[in-house]
Amino acid sequence: MPPVILEWAASKSWFVYNMPDALWMYAFVSCLLLIWWQQRRIGMFYGLGALSAACMSELLQSYGWQAGTYDLLDIYYYVIATVAV
Repeated sequence: MPPVILEWAASKSWFVYNMPDALWMYAFVSCLLLIWWQQRRIGMFYGLGALSAACMSELLQSYGWQAGTYDLLDIYYYVIATVAV
């Protein structure tokens, strides 16, 4: 990659730290909905379950009960990615 793009990406912390989580959530919920495409309600149920599990993971990190770094923006981007599907 050109150095200009790397410098721009490094200056945007959300791009580096939160965007991978949002893309992961978007891809996972999309796959769930593709698997359950004939029964949309079941797919949405599993999608909301995935969102709940991701948010619970962040909350457990905030209390120190799970390894990782808590970030409220991760929860925000999880919700945005789920709604975008």
